[in-house]
Amino acid sequence: GMGVSLAQQTVAGTTYFLPKTALRFAVKVEKTTYTPGQFAMYAFRYMKKKDVALHPAETYRVVDIRMNTIGVPDSTKQFTLNLDKKVSISEVDRDESGLLLAINAKGRQVALPERFVPAPKQPQPNPNDYMNEDILSAGSTDG
Repeated sequence: GMGVSLAQQTVAGTTYFLPKTALRFAVKVEKTTYTPGQFAMYAFRYMKKKDVALHPAETYRVVDIRMNTIGVPDSTKQFTLNLDKKVSISEVDRDESGLLLAINAKGRQVALPERFVPAPKQPQPNPNDYMNEDILSAGSTDG
């Protein structure tokens, strides 16, 4: 034989990238949906409440921002593995993007932070459940 093992033949010519550092941001945003009730237009007259919006609205607010660093392939640092007899390389571990993780060992994938999963949306109360018959009948007549 030629003295080059099969493992070395498969490793020779492997192309890989060295990593560069990238910043990963996880932004948590809270969405609020406002739906005016059927009596919103009477809020000031009967309850002296000002600033009761008469139109539906959605608002968003940033609740949390987290940052961490991750390694990504540096396209300017691409190399091809050339073997000589002095170096014994039997395994080159890369991730799916070609980023070099380890040589002659298994690399460790960096665990990404868990995705935030919001709680299931609670059913909204029905305003009619809180109204007695007088209110309901008053709302249905004109006089």
